[in-house]
Amino acid sequence: MVFLLLAIICTTSLNVFFKVSESKNSNRYAVTSFNCLSAMIISYIFILGQKVFDASWFEALFAEFGASVSSGIKLSSAASPAFAILLAILGGIVTYICLYILQLSTARNGSAMTITFNKVGVMIPAILSVIFFGEMPRTMQIIGVLIAILSIVLIYFKKEEASIITLKLALFGTLFFGGFLDFISKIYEFYGTEQFQGLFVFYLYFFSTILAFIAMIKKNKNIKRSDVVFGLITGIPMQFISQFLLKALSSVPAFIVFPLYSVGAILLVNIINLLFFKEKLSKRQFAAIGLMIVATILLNL
Repeated sequence: MVFLLLAIICTTSLNVFFKVSESKNSNRYAVTSFNCLSAMIISYIFILGQKVFDASWFEALFAEFGASVSSGIKLSSAASPAFAILLAILGGIVTYICLYILQLSTARNGSAMTITFNKVGVMIPAILSVIFFGEMPRTMQIIGVLIAILSIVLIYFKKEEASIITLKLALFGTLFFGGFLDFISKIYEFYGTEQFQGLFVFYLYFFSTILAFIAMIKKNKNIKRSDVVFGLITGIPMQFISQFLLKALSSVPAFIVFPLYSVGAILLVNIINLLFFKEKLSKRQFAAIGLMIVATILLNL
């Protein structure tokens, strides 16, 4: 349970750092760039000593890919590294978009609603797994999706005066891209071997770093020292979240880990926001958060 608690703390600290960063009018492009760079460096440390590129990997992938997809079997250890690299290109793009939107939504909608929408994004891989992998959802998961949709309707289709939410599209972005990123990991888990998960994560941050720095240079905005510091700091908890979750899963059942992780992060961020950032939510928004917590629990069962 210690590792589960550490995963919750890392997720909470990531959201708090984004909140503080936005309060200082940080350059989002710079923060995202150094965030990805920091996560990439840490990811490389975890696979230190492991080969990171070999052209023969792609020959093996091209030979196996068609049969693997048509039969739904895992790729071999010879082909999985190439699959990890190619899938990480898409993952890197989505990671960059997700990180940028998380910052934007935190600034425009507050941390409480942002993390709540982000965590309920677990319904995206649940729905896509049914479509692409033929997985049958359990009754509780179907109910969870319906409750999540109801909570989104509560937020999206009711205009309230003096609401903290000023950019609803960003909330949906955190839900969709966060969930889609989870689905990309699901794709690797389905076809790739566990041996090269670390390589997949490294390349995911490698490609997101390249994209982030290109965007930062193209925008040509002033970069402050605080942008670099916040970016490097936030990359640390972001990378360790997955590590701590994997450790937690080795000793605690998944049906306990994922609901507690999601709900724990939502509640802790909301408590911190109420105590220190004084974010004011309406009764309708509190109700939506409550429904999303219930939906998140059901989706993870």
